[in-house]
Amino acid sequence: MTFARVLMLLLVVSLMAAGQILFKLAARDLKGATIADALTQGMTSVPLVVGVIVYGLTTILWVLVLRDNDLSRAYPFVALTLILVPLAGVIVFGETLSLSLLTGGALIVAGVIIISVGGQ
Repeated sequence: MTFARVLMLLLVVSLMAAGQILFKLAARDLKGATIADALTQGMTSVPLVVGVIVYGLTTILWVLVLRDNDLSRAYPFVALTLILVPLAGVIVFGETLSLSLLTGGALIVAGVIIISVGGQ
């Protein structure tokens, strides 16, 4: 896998993580709202609207990634969101990381590296 393709995959992963943080920000604003209230308030929630736009752009980039890469080699990169989102949760929301999350994250990174540098 070329360096440019890896960079494009990392951009997709980063945008996916950013979308999740925006969705969490929107969820905080909707805490305690009924489903009906959440639907109406959600349409004017800046974090939710921006998150949906980010996810839309991410989808288009993902399709471009898949145009030039095997799904079986590209998709494992999506697992990196399982690392980026909790790390962002610590930074943005003051959440805590467990040893099991850190250990699992290290294994995910190792797996993605093996997949990205391995042969076809």
